[in-house]
Amino acid sequence: SPQARQRMGELLLTRLRAALDGHPLVRDIRGQGLLVGVDIGPTDRGFLNQLAPGLVGGAAEMAIGQWMALCLLEKGILIQPSSHRWNVLKFEPPLTITAADIEIAVQATKEVFASYQSVPALAVGITKRLGAQFFGAMGTSA
Repeated sequence: SPQARQRMGELLLTRLRAALDGHPLVRDIRGQGLLVGVDIGPTDRGFLNQLAPGLVGGAAEMAIGQWMALCLLEKGILIQPSSHRWNVLKFEPPLTITAADIEIAVQATKEVFASYQSVPALAVGITKRLGAQFFGAMGTSA
């Protein structure tokens, strides 16, 4: 029913806000119904983020969104960056989502974001993964 979907959307928004409250890479969490967006990027919270604004141009912000979506996919949560702003992660669960499903998604999101408290930490994670994939590919083709 529309009321049930509205309740689930409010639960998703409330739980994500609680789970990511004060995170140094979360600028905003907004949504309506079952469409919720998490705006990620450097904020003025966190010492390393204050040093990093020059590091984060358009390309870096696109990488942040893609990286977080990949990390969540590895935990079984399928989300994607917005098509026009890749640093906004879109949560668009099915209309049949349950409160238990929301808790699973929020917990996975909290765990992923807890792993990355700054832009430099994200850069290290991305660099390690790309390096491992590059050298892995080099080893298999030789």
